[in-house]
Amino acid sequence: MKQNESYERHEEYLQCVEQSLIRDYLISDEDAQCMVRHSWFLESIRKNAEYIKHHRPEYWASELYRDYQLIRA
Repeated sequence: MKQNESYERHEEYLQCVEQSLIRDYLISDEDAQCMVRHSWFLESIRKNAEYIKHHRPEYWASELYRDYQLIRA
């Protein structure tokens, strides 16, 4: 499956994670989209969507934000 197909297939869930980053961590729209779509998360949802979607988007937003903070440290 190509990367663009992964976006389309899980678009609504990806957008929920992005919105959580924006709302809960005051990340800009552009940064939130980049954090979700250019990280391990997109590959993870492509490989195991059932597991990823078992957790609320807010959970993954917190994981992505934590990783973002570690990279910036």
